[in-house]
Amino acid sequence: MFVAWLLADWTLGLWVQMMPGPNIPLDKVVQLLILGLWIFMLVKTAKGSKHSLPVFGELAERSL
Repeated sequence: MFVAWLLADWTLGLWVQMMPGPNIPLDKVVQLLILGLWIFMLVKTAKGSKHSLPVFGELAERSL
């Protein structure tokens, strides 16, 4: 989740800065969504429930 957070911050932050006109805080919205997902996963883990994310979960299982 931290890597997703960094990628969103770097890529969307630069993209929003380069857009002309009134800036929509798209990078902040995506960061809030990632934070919500992070909290969701922490709660699931604390309860002992196994929940895998579609893309990141498969990559994590392959690396173990």
